[in-house]
Amino acid sequence: MTILTQVEQVEIQYPSSDGEPMAESDITRDYMTYAVEAANLYFQGRSDVYVSANSFI
Repeated sequence: MTILTQVEQVEIQYPSSDGEPMAESDITRDYMTYAVEAANLYFQGRSDVYVSANSFI
């Protein structure tokens, strides 16, 4: 049996020019809207599926 005694912290690097994470651009918003619409159409007959999205602003 092995016991983990120490967890290494990994620093996450976000691309930015002002020290803040980048928000979505117009094109990524369009892709997200398209993906939600396509998933809604694909799963329209399923009552056990919920489709949504989140946009970081």
